[in-house]
Amino acid sequence: METTKKWLKKPKTVLLDFLICTIGSALFAIGTHYFTAPHQIAPGGVTGLATLINYLFEFPIGAGSILLNLPLVVLGLIFLGKPFIIKSAYCVVSYSIFLDVIFSGLPVFESDNTLLAALFGGVVMGAGLGMIFMRNASTGGTDIGARLLQRRFPHISMGKLMQLIDIAVVVTSIFVYSNMESPLYAVICIFTCTKVIDAFLYGQDVSKQVMIITDHPEACSKALIEELDRGLTLFHGEGGYTGTPKKILVCVLRRTEYHAVKQTIKRVDPHAFMIVSEVSEVLGEGFKTEN
Repeated sequence: METTKKWLKKPKTVLLDFLICTIGSALFAIGTHYFTAPHQIAPGGVTGLATLINYLFEFPIGAGSILLNLPLVVLGLIFLGKPFIIKSAYCVVSYSIFLDVIFSGLPVFESDNTLLAALFGGVVMGAGLGMIFMRNASTGGTDIGARLLQRRFPHISMGKLMQLIDIAVVVTSIFVYSNMESPLYAVICIFTCTKVIDAFLYGQDVSKQVMIITDHPEACSKALIEELDRGLTLFHGEGGYTGTPKKILVCVLRRTEYHAVKQTIKRVDPHAFMIVSEVSEVLGEGFKTEN
């Protein structure tokens, strides 16, 4: 866990953290002000809860977000890494200022098409959150709450804990808005937001990993290297039933290359056993060179 002293000794990193967190908070606030709040969409987490409070009592969403996040931030300072909490607290405050002060007088998305509001709200908010998460920060709420809950329930994954919190807010919105459409639009917004966050964190360059179990490893390797210019790695295995030694070819390739590899292996060894899976990010020669 990164300590505050180590973090502060890297001024360029600190400056970049706060700069990107500021931009991300602004985008997150735009998504709330322009798309979700005017259309009665409570997209989970503390922001969704603050949106519901705003609807019931006309209490500003940004101020509500600060009040709801305050106890979580205090607990986070005690139990979680301080750089993470410091950046997250900054995001909470900057988001609230953008939402309640800077953007408060701006027009909103006025349309009867709530689906568009849910989709584009998810895109804009997801872009903002993706930038914030890239700097190891958050907008508080769900993320900090899930991290704290995981200390008590370590057998439950972060993702599931965050989903449980979001689901609780979405279900609550049924009773607040007194309809079934608002929570359904909220689910669409959350789904879109999650996809955009994943695109920021893991990139869109989804590749495929192919494991090839064949009785002709040399011929398959030669075909892949010479005909398709694709590198691979050989692993030594053993048949579970026969005990026969096997060579397993492991190859990572771009989606556009998969069909050619599949056809090549089928031609060289029609009886080859192929296992294909998607990988979200590949670092190294021929792919990304830096994280």
